[in-house]
Amino acid sequence: MRKCLVIALAALLAATLAVTLTGCGGEKDLDKAKTLKQEGDIKYDEVDKAGQTLEQKQADITKALISGDKSALTPEQLAQVKSEIEKILAQMESDLLSAKSSYEQTLDLEGVEKYKDYASKMLEVIDKQMELLGQVKGLIDKFVQMLASGTMPDLSSLMESEEFKKINELSKTIDDLEKEAEKLGKDLK
Repeated sequence: MRKCLVIALAALLAATLAVTLTGCGGEKDLDKAKTLKQEGDIKYDEVDKAGQTLEQKQADITKALISGDKSALTPEQLAQVKSEIEKILAQMESDLLSAKSSYEQTLDLEGVEKYKDYASKMLEVIDKQMELLGQVKGLIDKFVQMLASGTMPDLSSLMESEEFKKINELSKTIDDLEKEAEKLGKDLK
């Protein structure tokens, strides 16, 4: 009887120790999850800001095309705008990869399921954003080729292109995924 009591106490002590150690690891992982979420979100916000700058450049180009003023799109100006857009796209890609790294690290943590759910959703968003960047680059290349050949781009044909259609489709998907991620991240601080 005494032997059973000793075994039971030893098992209880081992279980208590395991729970205590797991609890400590969980707190450590919770702090790490919060930090990784914050890092990923900061980089993702930078992507949004760069996207707004890109949209402004697009609006400026569209305005010049609609006006029909070819002097507004000289080869020198075109080269400068293309360079600026390429820098913006490269920065967006870099920020997306940085955010992706933070969210991927979250998936390796223990006891932070809500953070992992949020990170998984943000990884879906980032994958779609990367796909979107590829489509934007393709459309920009098509646009620049038209201008370089001396052809004034036809906005209606560009808007009917496969790249433009895919960009619109991806943008809607990204918006929907971002809303889902926002819901998941609402209570995570």
